[in-house]
Amino acid sequence: MLLWDRGSYASWVPNETEIQSLEAELTQISELKIRGYESTRLRIEHPETYFGQYVGVKHNGKRRIYINAFCDDPPPSDWRSLLYVAVDGATCDWHAFYDPDTKSFSDLTINARA
Repeated sequence: MLLWDRGSYASWVPNETEIQSLEAELTQISELKIRGYESTRLRIEHPETYFGQYVGVKHNGKRRIYINAFCDDPPPSDWRSLLYVAVDGATCDWHAFYDPDTKSFSDLTINARA
């Protein structure tokens, strides 16, 4: 049974000002608790040092920017044109949402270690 309501989801393209705002606030990520982990000691230290991909998503009219971040250096050669998906990596690969209206982050997750 598919419970996906395609009508309530959409995409949009963040503008340069919204991306600059996101990147200016990125240190907030270090303060977030990682969803699914009980430990409050596990954190994303220095999120500004990661490579990041940004995707504008909209759900029920609310705009968010999905952040896909990874620490592979060098990054894959096509990381600027294709979404990079990692299977494991712990804190080397994290994801979050940014609300450009409130300038806040939410739903921080990491990839589990294999």
